[in-house]
Amino acid sequence: MNNLPEKGTKEYALADALSRPNAMNGLYRKLKLPLEWENLNKKDAIYITNLADLADRVIQEAIDNGKDLDDVKAQEELRATFYGGSVGTSLSVSYFKYKLLIFGIITYILSVISSAKDLQGNYTASTTIIALSVITTMIFTIMATVRLWKIAKITSILLFVFSLLNLVLSSTIIHWISFLVFLWAMCLLWEMTKREKNTDSSASNTLIE
Repeated sequence: MNNLPEKGTKEYALADALSRPNAMNGLYRKLKLPLEWENLNKKDAIYITNLADLADRVIQEAIDNGKDLDDVKAQEELRATFYGGSVGTSLSVSYFKYKLLIFGIITYILSVISSAKDLQGNYTASTTIIALSVITTMIFTIMATVRLWKIAKITSILLFVFSLLNLVLSSTIIHWISFLVFLWAMCLLWEMTKREKNTDSSASNTLIE
């Protein structure tokens, strides 16, 4: 039976980062880079992988430029380069998470436009808008379900089920339940993003100090 963590999960990213050559030979620790288990365990998979990639790239560039990694000054320069890059990594990961919230808002706006009807009960939106709304709803639902799964499984299931039901059934009750679940999911995504951003900022400030 294969007990290896699944690729793309936090456990896989941790195993990958902690088994890299620069981790095994103690170079991360020697250079005082925040790639110990205690630091990485607080992060998500994307951040862990990006941070390890950044560390390896900065180390390799220093070696290629003939830097002596035993030299204190060279180590300080390397850390300065690394932390400058890690700030960018943190911002890019946060931006990715905020993009999901923005995408959710766009998805909702499209769903409102596509569901508009005239006095005779006919849809007023074009076929293109309706198709686009269906596609964006499916994409957002899958992404949000995956993102929320570890902390809110029930919300993830409800979001997935009622989003699909809302696409195939013309029911006022299902529409409103779907809308309420969507709002709750968006609130959870917002709280997750804020909490992770604050955690990353606090951890970065502590490491730099």
